[in-house]
Amino acid sequence: MDDWRPERHFRRNLAAVACWETFWGFGAACVSASIVMAFLVQLTDSKALIGSLSLTNLLGLPALFVTVYLNRRLRQKRRFAAALWAAQTLSWVVLGAGVALSDGSAAAPLIVLLFAAHATIYVTNGLVTAPTYELLARVFGRRWGTAQGVQVFSNRATGMLGGLFAAAVLEAYPFPLNFGLTFLVGGILLTLSNASLLAMAEPPTYGDEKPPRFGAYLRDLANAVAGHRAFVEFLWVIGLLAFIAMAQGFYVVYALEHLRLAPSYAGLFTTIAFAANGLGGIVAGPLGDRVGHRRLLLGGLGFHLASLVGILATRDLLEFSVALALSGVATVAASIATANLTADFAPLGEKGSYTAVTRLVAQPATALSTLLGGILIDLTGYGAVFTAALSLPLLAIALTLRFRDPRAAPRSDAA
Repeated sequence: MDDWRPERHFRRNLAAVACWETFWGFGAACVSASIVMAFLVQLTDSKALIGSLSLTNLLGLPALFVTVYLNRRLRQKRRFAAALWAAQTLSWVVLGAGVALSDGSAAAPLIVLLFAAHATIYVTNGLVTAPTYELLARVFGRRWGTAQGVQVFSNRATGMLGGLFAAAVLEAYPFPLNFGLTFLVGGILLTLSNASLLAMAEPPTYGDEKPPRFGAYLRDLANAVAGHRAFVEFLWVIGLLAFIAMAQGFYVVYALEHLRLAPSYAGLFTTIAFAANGLGGIVAGPLGDRVGHRRLLLGGLGFHLASLVGILATRDLLEFSVALALSGVATVAASIATANLTADFAPLGEKGSYTAVTRLVAQPATALSTLLGGILIDLTGYGAVFTAALSLPLLAIALTLRFRDPRAAPRSDAA
């Protein structure tokens, strides 16, 4: 491991992930949450049913435990990660083909197909999380924030084109062929893009020591996390960030209904969100590396608050677009900040494991908050839910101010 020099391979790895994200961005725009929500709006009026789609997130949690353990034993993480990402994205190909070939006369089969695809995606996501984050955090080290900024920018730049493509397809073809073709093209591009990971310069493994038994390892990890007070406070912030989905998860649904817009506007909204993500990411990544990711997280929470205020004031398409853009900036800033803070809190060799712990908090919180948001919208309307959500970034800011940025503290590793 002493012969490993991340600086020698930084540009190669950056080019590899930039290529990956370039093709991934176009495909991801075609299967974005905005388009999935627009698809569900065509099938049901129940916001509770729409919100329940997020429960599929929970299916990835058992898989997280497995790869947290296996993460220390995997020898070719880039191959493992690339194969799992490809397996995950094939679900969009199957969904797209199924929707395109249906006649759209019955909503139930399409809803079942969408839920099944999402379930498969999140199970695979649970498997791929730990090894992918361990690999990326290891190869980029203390410049991971900068690398993430380039990743997000590459992804969102082509994602804007993907959003416009999706809008054109949704407008040009009848339902459900329009959504089926959009999902199919997105799934194909996503699946092919994963080969770029194989071009990365992978670091050596940490050693060949025999890992402890599975149960013992999980207990040791739980005890280590529980004894890390600052990281526990950070996990509370992760949970509050996830619960913001009770409002922001319904932004597009709200706009389509409140402003009486056609489903093709979901493609436009994807383009706006991707543009905000891309521009925000290229600034937030290097900024976080320079000023600290705790400060970047505080900035992201401030943008979340501004977005919620903006959505409450929305009266036309322009005002909604501004609120959506603010949400896009907030999401990418918070995502980069939390990923880097997690890596900095984690000891050497456990960065993927600590990332899995944050997912263990975030995924159930997101799933339950989106479902809760849908139920509350059915009962009370959008305004009450969006107003209640204003308290979440405020609480998260208060908690973030309590813990110290781990980069400001002495570190036990130089990763």
